[in-house]
Amino acid sequence: MKEKEIVNLLCIVAKLDEHENFKDNLFDFARSVLEKSSVPIALSVITDERSRTLAKEIIDDAQGVKRFHEVVYFDVSAIVEKLKRIVSIMSPHFSSKRGTYYSDPLFYLSLGLHHIFRPDLHKVLMADVDMKFVGDIAELWAEFYKFNSKAILGIAPELAPTYMHAFHSYRTSNPDTKIGEPFIEDGYPGFNSGILLLNLDRMRQSKILAKFIGEDITGNPEDTEEIKELEEEVNGRVTSVGNLVKKYSFVSNFGDQDFYTLLGVEYPELLHVIPCNWNQQLCIGWGEQEAYIDVFDRYFRCDGEVKVYHGNCNSPIPFLNE
Repeated sequence: MKEKEIVNLLCIVAKLDEHENFKDNLFDFARSVLEKSSVPIALSVITDERSRTLAKEIIDDAQGVKRFHEVVYFDVSAIVEKLKRIVSIMSPHFSSKRGTYYSDPLFYLSLGLHHIFRPDLHKVLMADVDMKFVGDIAELWAEFYKFNSKAILGIAPELAPTYMHAFHSYRTSNPDTKIGEPFIEDGYPGFNSGILLLNLDRMRQSKILAKFIGEDITGNPEDTEEIKELEEEVNGRVTSVGNLVKKYSFVSNFGDQDFYTLLGVEYPELLHVIPCNWNQQLCIGWGEQEAYIDVFDRYFRCDGEVKVYHGNCNSPIPFLNE
């Protein structure tokens, strides 16, 4: 991490009045990330009108001796408007029924941030607020400098058999595949988007991402060299979401992380794998299903010291002495 670099942290805070635990999650998230951090943090909060005042109160209360470098609030309705095209492409493949949890357009926000944020913002760390940091966010930010020359984002592995299930048909037809197998066994378990390291500059420049999210890939229609370069890069690999889903017989409804999981199969060079202990998921729901009881522990295992606890599916986070 470069000296004096400021960490740009983004979170979504919406519908705070509907769930009491959302308020506690936000406080614990903000307090923990500040107390463990050795670097300044600029916090961006995407929130709805009815949650903004309460969110500001909670974040203000969470700041003690250590404070955020700045806190900026963004209106969720204006951002959702800018996501319409991406949602129209992604949601038919990766959303549950309208009105359910993963049908919200904000579950595709990460795919449009490179256009939503100002051009001089180069990198952002996006995190769910049902997380508690026990490691220094500076170490996580330093993962940006481990990206290969083509990686556009960093993401940690899924620690449940979610994608063993989603790739069931493909795995049946390809019994020797590593797709859907546990990470600890050198498999490909898919990804969890609770934490994302987004290199916005590379996302803006990526012709492959542009194809997937329905953008014009050439600024100049006569730029045949650019077209040729893309054709060479994706030779034998698909560049539409529908064909990607079809190729891998994929069935799931977890929003952007479904797309990233498929993208990582087809274009592994575009994703940097963050160590699992920066997103130690605590949900054990899959382990309580009869079909997955025998395999769950193989997926759930994450060696090494926990850096971030993720209380996904409302899982309690262990009490930690401050």
